Amino acid sequence: MSRFKTTMSEIVTNYLVSPTKDVEVKPQLESDFCHEPIWHTVTVDRSSSTIGSASGLEHAQTRDGCYTLQGMSIPFHSAHAGAQQHPESRPIKLIVLFIAGSNAHLFSSRQRAVECAYAARCALQSQDPHAGVLLSRFNPFGVVNAMQAPYQTMPYKPSPLTQDDLTNDYIHCARSMLRRYPASDMIIVGHSLGGVFARKVFSALSVDAQFNKRVRFVYSAMSLPGIADAFMHYQPAVMLHNLIPQHYRSFLNWLINNANYVGFQFVQRFLKRAVEYSGWKTVADQINHRFIAQSNLVKRNLDRLIPDAVASVQSESAFNWLLSTEHSTNCHDLPPSQLYQPSASRLSSELEKLIMLFKRILTSDQRTQPHG
Repeated sequence: MSRFKTTMSEIVTNYLVSPTKDVEVKPQLESDFCHEPIWHTVTVDRSSSTIGSASGLEHAQTRDGCYTLQGMSIPFHSAHAGAQQHPESRPIKLIVLFIAGSNAHLFSSRQRAVECAYAARCALQSQDPHAGVLLSRFNPFGVVNAMQAPYQTMPYKPSPLTQDDLTNDYIHCARSMLRRYPASDMIIVGHSLGGVFARKVFSALSVDAQFNKRVRFVYSAMSLPGIADAFMHYQPAVMLHNLIPQHYRSFLNWLINNANYVGFQFVQRFLKRAVEYSGWKTVADQINHRFIAQSNLVKRNLDRLIPDAVASVQSESAFNWLLSTEHSTNCHDLPPSQLYQPSASRLSSELEKLIMLFKRILTSDQRTQPHG
């Protein structure tokens, strides 16, 4: 059974983490407001971690001892200083830790990441025009980008990772950044599967006496509560996509889906149990509602990755948003500037809502608000 658990962990990791090879075009917003990236490595040694500047990264690693994770930070210009100013010539006051979703690599959801950090920059610099803001991202274990353009990923070999493995890695990265910039606060932003990890990282840091007053908020967009539950809402051939040979894919997809239908979803039920056994069981988040906002798409908009039945947001509230768009294609990866929340008088973009939300968070006196 131990071998089966390891094999299933490898399969799930391959399905969720195996990086895409495409590198998205650099957003104009990044060109206008950001310095060149600062590359990082975080070295993890059991319970401790250290951060350094990345000049290279050993790709072949195991998790038995020390291992390294790759990441980068994009510094935003000061409101009164251009791109020529050194990015660290002033204290970094806010880190926006962005955690991307499945098949994530350093530049997936690039426009969304930059816009979320831009919203935080607008909020912070409305109070202090000289405050430094960093957008920080880290790759899952085993995912390594070339550090020179076009930044594509190196060959990837999936490891038998569990949900806790990835969560703990992101916790190490967050702590390392907070130690590296001791004058900074942090907002954690997750997209899709990254929303699951963003919430778990926030939960861990919000009860960490060293960092709980500095980790201010978590925002989870287009996300779901966990992976295993979603297996009952996808066609099984979609979940087994990486295991089905390309040459026979059409026939085997048809065969698997029809066998599952005739057999009262037995393939889906088996996959869910196997995924839970491999370390990806859905566990409810314990976060005070004042410290988390979430969003998903309204049902009339197409989201091929998050089924409506398992979306984190089912109905709207002050911090739960259902967003819409005029796009007719898959809307899952659209940036905040292209998603809207209708109101009685006007359309408010997700970007506008984030700016207002972050202003509220950053002007609040956190010492009077308990985490929990």
